[in-house]
Amino acid sequence: KRQDEVRGEIEKLHKGLAEIAPGENVDDADNLRRLAWTEQTLMLLGGGHLREVVKLTTKHLADFPSDTRAINNQAEALYQSGRWEEALKSLDRSIACDNANYYAHANRCRIRFLRGLAELSDRDADLLGKLQPRQASDLTKAAEAFAFRGEDARVLATCERLHTENWQGDSPKDSALLYHFAAVAHCRRGDGRQAKKLWKQSIRHSDSISFAEDNLNDLRTPVSERSGPFYFSLEYWVSFDVFEELAELSEVFADDDSDESSENVDRLFKKLLSRHPHLQGLVPALLDRGDRLSQMIATELATRFPTRETTDALVSFIRSSRGTDSIRYQTALALKQRGLLLDGELEMIVGGKVSRVALLDFKITDEPNVPPSRDPEVERLAESAYEALQSGDGLAAEEQLRRAVELDSDCLLYTSPSPRDCGPDLVCRLLLENGGGGG
Repeated sequence: KRQDEVRGEIEKLHKGLAEIAPGENVDDADNLRRLAWTEQTLMLLGGGHLREVVKLTTKHLADFPSDTRAINNQAEALYQSGRWEEALKSLDRSIACDNANYYAHANRCRIRFLRGLAELSDRDADLLGKLQPRQASDLTKAAEAFAFRGEDARVLATCERLHTENWQGDSPKDSALLYHFAAVAHCRRGDGRQAKKLWKQSIRHSDSISFAEDNLNDLRTPVSERSGPFYFSLEYWVSFDVFEELAELSEVFADDDSDESSENVDRLFKKLLSRHPHLQGLVPALLDRGDRLSQMIATELATRFPTRETTDALVSFIRSSRGTDSIRYQTALALKQRGLLLDGELEMIVGGKVSRVALLDFKITDEPNVPPSRDPEVERLAESAYEALQSGDGLAAEEQLRRAVELDSDCLLYTSPSPRDCGPDLVCRLLLENGGGGG
């Protein structure tokens, strides 16, 4: 009886191994050892233990030098560690071992694109489109590479093969990702109805793919608050080390918008770019098909350290339906303040409709900054007007302010934004009419 139980467990293990590693010889002891090493590597890689992965795969490849799975995993660990050039060399080695290796071709295409090697990535993309897929995961890797590159047509063509090859039941996770990629491509082309349908299919195949649910939630928000469809969140666009730096930086500029904080953020961004200059090249892609955090990072980086390419990308972003109305308006203001956008008015999509928008920047405050050169009498009149406002006497306040303006025309004008005091972004909202109202 005990022997029968053992045989039953062995049969279950064989069946499970066949599902995990289709096409592999699970009866061969050396092959089983290789598969065990690979599984351990994947677990470490998923947990972010990059040094251990490199160490483990290096040891493993000494015994199995042509194991493309191990080479590919080592390449990913090297890339996520910031050692992208070594990662590309590993992928070249993997392709030399198996020229039909979808994983290696797709990852090389992706890394070259993310690191700004556009022409080489173009070649990889063309080659990837010609390879014959052998399983659903091959399609996932190809669609992933095309998605990073923003090639919606290729994404859709690749995803359609899931059905033409009849692989939709082979791997729930791969099917879920492919449905998600297809949904984003359709939504970016304006077909929101088909996108919703595909995202729901993605969730039915695997609820662990958060991208689909996040995109659906975005579609459920008011049109002015939508970020737009995205293939990947920010952590997929950069390596682990860079993402950690960006996450910390986003908390800094989200906490405080003071001039001192802004200068501090400038310094932090400058240090970041000195270590990772390729980030500027990612700005157009992050704005075009990144999530909300990606858009926020891209707009902050590009407005603080502009290049011609990033400024053009920001202007296109401002005029598009991507991003919330708020982030596009704030980006336009930032460009105007830095002299990168000369028009005081521009056409923007507001609430889902094209509108002519005036760029006005102000802060509501009851503590205006007063320059040292201010005439004491003008300051006395301004203080008197403020006290009248506090007591609800709008007419008396208006009289005091008119007298102050006669003495100093730069003081407390009734415009918004006001040219008064130290900055064009400071305006004091004053109640000047009987019974309140006005401003």
